[in-house]
Amino acid sequence: MLDAPILALPRRHEHYIVDVDASYEQLGCCLQQLQPDPEYHPIGYYSRALLPAEKTDFATEIEALGVVWAVTYLRSYLEGAKFVVRCDHRALLSVLTNLSPNARIKRWRVQLRDPA
Repeated sequence: MLDAPILALPRRHEHYIVDVDASYEQLGCCLQQLQPDPEYHPIGYYSRALLPAEKTDFATEIEALGVVWAVTYLRSYLEGAKFVVRCDHRALLSVLTNLSPNARIKRWRVQLRDPA
């Protein structure tokens, strides 16, 4: 983060990576994009604190919230583009792709399919 370019400008029609991380205090993400050099460079770093009600959720729910928040927050960049979401919580792979008994996660899964 100390060497140029620190942040890159977004480029139309290039692939994005959204790195997401969550804790019991906050959510954070980094939007990266393939640049002409050809490496991925950060476009921006984003975060928000968890609400008091969100701090009582299980770790998997908080990580899922992080993914939903990041994709929704970065919608103006991601809409119509190819992108990959990366996170360090392997359980999300099954939670967000399979049928989950959790109603909130079901709603989030629908929201990710159709963010409009």
